[in-house]
Parts: sequence; C-alpha cells; structure tokens
Amino acid sequence: MRFKSEAFDVFQFLSEEYKYNDHQLHCELQFKGKVEERILEKAINLSFKAIPILSSKYVEDTKVSYWETCDFREVDDYLTVAKDKSSFDDFIVIRTDEFNGPQVKFCLYQGANCMLTVVMNHMICDAAGFKQYIYLLSDLYSKLSKDVNYVLEKKLNGTRSINMITRNISSLEKIKILTSRKIVSNKTGHLKFPLSYDSDKKPFIKKYIISEDRFFKIKEYCHKNNLTINDVFLAAYYRVMFNTLKLKQNDNLNIAIMIDMRRHLKNKNINSLCNLASSVVTGIEYCEKDVFFDTVCKVKNDVDLKKNSYFGIKGFLEIELAFKLLSYKTIKKLLKKHFNNPILGMTNIGVIDRDRLKFGNTEVEQVFMCGSIKYTPYFQLALSSFDDTITLTVNLFGNMNDQVAVSDFLKQVVDELP
Repeated sequence: MRFKSEAFDVFQFLSEEYKYNDHQLHCELQFKGKVEERILEKAINLSFKAIPILSSKYVEDTKVSYWETCDFREVDDYLTVAKDKSSFDDFIVIRTDEFNGPQVKFCLYQGANCMLTVVMNHMICDAAGFKQYIYLLSDLYSKLSKDVNYVLEKKLNGTRSINMITRNISSLEKIKILTSRKIVSNKTGHLKFPLSYDSDKKPFIKKYIISEDRFFKIKEYCHKNNLTINDVFLAAYYRVMFNTLKLKQNDNLNIAIMIDMRRHLKNKNINSLCNLASSVVTGIEYCEKDVFFDTVCKVKNDVDLKKNSYFGIKGFLEIELAFKLLSYKTIKKLLKKHFNNPILGMTNIGVIDRDRLKFGNTEVEQVFMCGSIKYTPYFQLALSSFDDTITLTVNLFGNMNDQVAVSDFLKQVVDELP
C-alpha cells in the first residue's frame, strides 16, 4: 500500500538533508510501577494497524516521493528493552530510519519503576500529532491489559494535507496574505547562540524541570497581568539572549515561534497524524533599562499584532502554492537556495494530559516531549508541561562545552522568570 507524501513530509525530510535538524520527535515517560513488555508490544503492533504510515518506508523518487507499507515481524525492529539506565538514556537521541522504517521506535527500561522513550520521525507529524499518538498507545495498552484479545475499533488514516487549514480561505484573501510584506513567515537573522564548530559533535538533550510551586507562581503572574505562558517564557528567552549576545541599545533580535495551525479549525479532532505547525518570526529591540515586565509587554504587543495578521498562514500558503506548481526536484532546489530557516526559535508543546495517559493500572509520574535535534547554528527552546510542572529542553549536536553552555542558558531563563 502506498501513501501520498505531503508537503511537510518533504519539508521535514529536507531539514536533515540541509542540516537544519534531524527531524525526530522525542518523548520520555516515567512510571510509578511496571509496564508489561508483552502488552506494550501488542499495543505497538495495534498502533501500526491503526496508523499504517508508521509501519512504512519513505521512497524518494526523482519525480515524486511517497510512503510504502512494510511488514515488521521482528520486535527488535522497533522495541528495545534496556537492562541498564545508561543504555536507556542513550536511546532518546537515536534516529528512526525513514528509508527502511518503521517511523517510530521505543525503548523500555525495566527498573523498579519502568521508563519508556518514544522517538518518532517528524515527517509523520508535529508535536500535537505526537501527543495524539502517545495518548493512543496508552489507550491501546489499557484496553489490552483488560482484554488480551482486544480488536482495534478504528483507524487514524484520514487526510494529512495542509489543505485542512487553507481550504477555508478565499482566493482573494490568499492573494492578500501572500503579497503582504508585513507578514513574515521566516527569516534567518544574523545573531547566533555561541556554540562550538568542532567536527566531533554528538546529539544531546538538556532539560530543566520547573517545580509545581514555581510554575504556579508563573501562572499566577500571567493571570494577574493578562499574559500567556508563551509571553512570559519568550520574554525570559529574549532577556537571556540580550545578555548572552551583548546587544547594544536599540539592537533588534528575532526569535521564531511555532504555531499549531489547528487553532484555525472548528473541529480539532483530526483523523490522522499530520504536520500542521507553522512558524512566525517575533522581534523586539533591546533597551538597557527594561525590567522583565517591560520586556514581556513588548513581546506580548509584537505577538498580538501578528495574531491579527493571519497568524502562521502565510508559510502554509507559500508551501501549498509551491507544491501545486513545481516539480519535486525544483522544490528541493528552491528550498535549499531560498528558504530562510530561523536561527533562534521557541516551541511550546503545551500540556500533556495526565488523564489521557493511563497505561492500565500503572500511573505515569512524569513525562516530557521535545522536538528535533538542531545542527549548529540553529537553536531552539522547547516547553512541555505535565501535572503542574513544566520541562524546558534544548536539543543540539555539540560537544561537552556546548552542553555546559546550554545548561547555563536554561538556568538563566528560569532565573529571569517571575
């Protein structure tokens, strides 16, 4: 069986080829108790039936690319059981193999309290889709815990096209958006987080978990000042970068933020795993006298202005138009030559719902998600929250000096927060 390769599948594939990032999504779950390997294996197999594209391989033809289903009969193809914590910790930065599949891999750590890492090819879906998959896996595991012969009830095999977002925009509006110079879908900027340029670099993920008490105070500050969590964390990010890059008075800095375009859908229950994330470039000027509240107000004003300007739509329309009019070969050349991948970025994966993570009778104690691992000079801060805590992550290819610098960066961001 073949599946159509959508625009963002190709875009994510080229992110690795052009050395922006490794186009993988990562999730780590910590449990209070045991996860049964046999039931987990059955749940994974059922998830492959529910979402056939997961058990497929990517075929890059000269004219068009597509997905082709495969048959994975050996558990070793997708599920690793780690007996020691070190092996488990190493697993989170591995990659799926898009050309051979499957497009998702798992590592189960069998300690007194089990842990599970899930790595998925970002070509399949965005972070919201990844959450959707983790919820599905949890649900299948729970059903199999009660009935080992449970039969799959429905599939997540609907359309994956960005047309879900763009089809409700009139032709006149599309022209207006595409020709607007005020709406910027991407640009690189010249300011970069200071990283090494050694050839000997390894992938790593650095995280910082903000406690429930501290997170409550941040949310209280947001409520009191009519701010979002995004506003506050983006402001802290800006302030750390102002200091790190030693900006001068009135210097401008740009940070791209990811937007879940499902916000434009009336019915957000999408029957597929897909990429519906866009980006918007924010920008504010450095002022030496600004306190945190001044910075966060500037951030809020800039983001609110962009929200009123077809938030994230322009990038979707540009990609849709390119894939309608141009060949795959031409698109690859144009993206390599003309796509301005933002140097600095932030993504908020949002709340991971505790109530939807029920692995039978085994409770999930902690979980975090993050996106792809970036190549120098690209740099992204990611947020994900669970059970009233929030985890900050930065993923990079780097050396030990880079790891130290990133750990210090995360601590500085937290220190800036209200």
